[in-house]
Amino acid sequence: KAGVVKIRIKAGVVKIRIKAGVVKIQALARRWQQRRRAFKRSHVVKTQALARGWQQRLRAFKQGRAVKIQAVMRGWQQRVRTFKTRAATRIQALARRYVVVASTLPEMKRGALNKLLASKATRIQALARRYIVVASTLPGIRRTASDKWIEARKDEFTKLKQTKREQVESALHLLFQALPRSSPSQRFLASALSTTKASAGIPQPNRSAIVELFVELQQTVGFKGVKRFIYKLVEDSVRFHAAGKPMGRTHLLLSGGIGSGRKTAAKLIAQAFHAVGLVTSGGLNDLGENPDSISFSSGSVTLLDHADTYKTKSIDAALFHLDKSGGGVAILADRSAAGISKLQGASIYFIKNDASKHHLAPFTSSELAQITLQQIASKMALSPDVTVGIVQRAIENRWSAGERNSRGVYIAFAMAQRLLHDLTLKETAGGQLDAQLGNLRRSMPGAAAEGEGEGEGEGE
Repeated sequence: KAGVVKIRIKAGVVKIRIKAGVVKIQALARRWQQRRRAFKRSHVVKTQALARGWQQRLRAFKQGRAVKIQAVMRGWQQRVRTFKTRAATRIQALARRYVVVASTLPEMKRGALNKLLASKATRIQALARRYIVVASTLPGIRRTASDKWIEARKDEFTKLKQTKREQVESALHLLFQALPRSSPSQRFLASALSTTKASAGIPQPNRSAIVELFVELQQTVGFKGVKRFIYKLVEDSVRFHAAGKPMGRTHLLLSGGIGSGRKTAAKLIAQAFHAVGLVTSGGLNDLGENPDSISFSSGSVTLLDHADTYKTKSIDAALFHLDKSGGGVAILADRSAAGISKLQGASIYFIKNDASKHHLAPFTSSELAQITLQQIASKMALSPDVTVGIVQRAIENRWSAGERNSRGVYIAFAMAQRLLHDLTLKETAGGQLDAQLGNLRRSMPGAAAEGEGEGEGEGE
């Protein structure tokens, strides 16, 4: 019991102590909570005080900055006003000065020009008198020189044509000698002109006409494919004539761009058919553009240009009618090979019958130069220094390859006109007087500036 009592006493003491400790802990907790609340209140107060202080500083900074900016703006505005007033005064002073100079400059310039013209007037008058005399006598001198040149060149041209004619006749003689002795062509060799009319399509070659045709082919520039066709036509006609058998005729399809020489090629073909005796008419029957009705005449060669623009049925009907009548050849031409192919594919006549198809290639720069010299040589004498190479380089420098291909022979015509114009101006007395006056004008001071001013005015 005493032990139990002691234990109970110790337990009571422990409980009392625990209660005392709990009380102390609760007291400490209340104290720390109070301190924490007080710290929070004091921190909030300090933060609010700092915020109010920074807000006041920011307001004061903004007000001070605005005042400074306004002061700077007022200063710059004053500076701009002063600069404008000074610039205006300077501009007014310069304007007054240049008004005075502009009012006096025409008189000064007029006086200088009068002095210069007075010093050069006598020289210009002397040159004018001299070249007026030369201009009055020059036409007679040029006429006599031209007559002499034409007479000299006539003999040369006749000799050249005679030489070519002899060469062609010798070649034809060799061709006819290769035929059998018993052939009917021996009668053709005996006579220079065949008088027998074509019978049932048998060709009747005419020697003199064939010679003229070959001379024309030699003088014509280009047309390699057409020339091969003509040479083959002449050879075949001679062989058919020697055999005494009829020779079939095929119509032609011709394509070539602008300036490629479609009409020239058609004229050569018509001349060839007439020379071999397959047609009676030697000229080309050109239907022209947009004829009312398509009709190919028998006994001649007919050209229908821009054939792709016509109805295929009308062309077929005209071709069938020509074959029934007999003795005629039709040439259908167009600017593009695609148009000819389209016409050939859509035509019933060309589906049933074959045709000779040719494409005219664009002229090369060398061929254009040869055509240019032919155009000039027929109108004016040329020095030996003017060669095909020089004219070819001039054409290549003036026109591009695309322009040469698109314009064709018209490039040669334009070049010939330009060269004739320049040569005529240089050879006349007026041209020499213009050259002398131009040199005199360029030697005058201030002429270059005036020329530039005139050029600018004309350009504007």
